[in-house]
Amino acid sequence: MKLIMENWRRYQKREELLDDPVYITEVLGIKIPLNESYPYSLGLMEEVYKEQLLVESALQSALDYAKKKTAPARDIIMIMAKALKDRTGGWMNQFSQKLYQTIIQPLSLKLQQQLFKWKQRPIWDWIKTNVLDPSKKLSGFRKLINWAALAVFLRVAFDKLLLLSKMAEQGAGALKKPLDQWLTAWFGDPWIKIKDLAAKALEKTFDVRMWLKALGPVVGSLSVVTKALEPATKGFAGRETVDQEHIEGQEACQVKKLCSPTKPTQVGPKAGSRAGLISPEDCIKAGKDCQTHIKQSAIQFKENLKDESTI
Repeated sequence: MKLIMENWRRYQKREELLDDPVYITEVLGIKIPLNESYPYSLGLMEEVYKEQLLVESALQSALDYAKKKTAPARDIIMIMAKALKDRTGGWMNQFSQKLYQTIIQPLSLKLQQQLFKWKQRPIWDWIKTNVLDPSKKLSGFRKLINWAALAVFLRVAFDKLLLLSKMAEQGAGALKKPLDQWLTAWFGDPWIKIKDLAAKALEKTFDVRMWLKALGPVVGSLSVVTKALEPATKGFAGRETVDQEHIEGQEACQVKKLCSPTKPTQVGPKAGSRAGLISPEDCIKAGKDCQTHIKQSAIQFKENLKDESTI
């Protein structure tokens, strides 16, 4: 009887997992093909199970590791744990966006400005093509992990570039060779090493402690990691709920992309609470809501740029 009940619980858990397209898309980061519907094909089910095992191992390792750490390292770990536990993907998306808006985007802009100032566009093009653009193609759990690592690298790399620029301005010699060395030192071997470590770690299970342990020495130490991520983690660690207005704004923009103002349109699960058959009137309203969300996000981004200049 015990074995029967255990098998039944496993079956229920599997069915709940497969019957949750929002969780599969937003947390596991798996795009469900348009020609797929539940029950899914064997190949898609295997992919879902594989990613679910990664998320479960990451969550357990985060909770175990958090017991041994204090702030600010504990804050980062607990934010990740909350992101992994939230089946709507709200925490995952909001913290990923926070990483992007408060660290990745402002530092990318400053990095570009510095390199253009010294007429080093080829170096910027290399960074954009090989580091920044590939990271934007990720989703779900893998995006969160990679964006956190990218945020740390950008912070450390920009500080090093700024130091080189100041030395050049003080007449310490030509900048081209030091810049080439800087590119190799911060976006060549270390970034490739971290990506390889993450790829290997994400093969079967993911240990948050081992990921931080690998990331820390490459950039200096764990304290460097926590300090670099502070603009994104502050105000987030103690939060118990996600910003519902932000989620609704994202859903409105998702509907706007897919709906038609002239005829009813079926919108998929990525639209969250707005998923389903969208009327032309609702489509127009979603467009207006999306515009409001974009304007509010722009205001927030400008505030983040001001804050970023002080870190």
